[in-house]
Amino acid sequence: MLSERNVNSVWISSTPALLQIERSFVAFQIRKYKLQENPNEYGRQTRVGYGDILLVAEQYGILHAWIMVNDSVDTTQVLNVFATGEYIDHNSHTHVGSALVGSFVWHVFKQV
Repeated sequence: MLSERNVNSVWISSTPALLQIERSFVAFQIRKYKLQENPNEYGRQTRVGYGDILLVAEQYGILHAWIMVNDSVDTTQVLNVFATGEYIDHNSHTHVGSALVGSFVWHVFKQV
């Protein structure tokens, strides 16, 4: 008779003939990054943690980005803030979000 148990949703067998599976855990954390120091600032580059950009929005009159960061990865990414009407090198930037802050719409791009 096989003896099996469930450990963190992964089945592990106590029978030597069956392969045992270990589950690795990757920790993610949602972090908030300030992309401006004042509401009229643009053209700024901000180095942020590497991960999925979940939201670009205004909070307390300042532009922020919320990013799901993998703590086990030691790399970063660079975000740039542009105003409406500015020229952007589309070959080296990818749009990640836009937000209304006061009477301005700011556009956030990731350097690729």
